[in-house]
Amino acid sequence: MGDAQRRCWIEKLDARAALHLAGPWRLSELRDLSAELAGLTDQLQDAARSEVPALLDGSELQDIDTAAALLVLCALEDAGTNLADLGLRGFDARHARI
Repeated sequence: MGDAQRRCWIEKLDARAALHLAGPWRLSELRDLSAELAGLTDQLQDAARSEVPALLDGSELQDIDTAAALLVLCALEDAGTNLADLGLRGFDARHARI
């Protein structure tokens, strides 16, 4: 996983940014995941458009359920991401369906 306990982080790419997810994203850990995501989205309040995630990277994701997926989508939308244009990268097929 990225950093020892880090389960999400933003990578700035050339013209856009990617939100990386790592480890398990399950309902049982929703409170901790929500706090970690909130820390990231708070940083994006006055961010340039190129710093707002337009790509979701699941290459280090172990598992995700619908509650955690909804949490991620709501956080991205709150950060200004256009969900219709959100790209996916590195997701296992079963995770991408969620």
